[in-house]
Amino acid sequence: MTFVPSLSYNSQITSSDHLLFNNRIWNIDDVARFTGFAKGTIYNMTSRREIPHRKRGKKLFFIPDEIMNWIEES
Repeated sequence: MTFVPSLSYNSQITSSDHLLFNNRIWNIDDVARFTGFAKGTIYNMTSRREIPHRKRGKKLFFIPDEIMNWIEES
């Protein structure tokens, strides 16, 4: 099952969310806050390779531009 993010994310961006874009790398909490998905859902999506991510050791990293492109393409 593939999760498709809601494309209405633009209307839900707050001023604190704009600070996310100052970061070149996001962690799972940042992605959860931006997409509205639960952290468990994002972990499941990464294990199924449904969301762009990077992994170094046991840490997950996300590139904001890749997340934005993934949302727009879905």
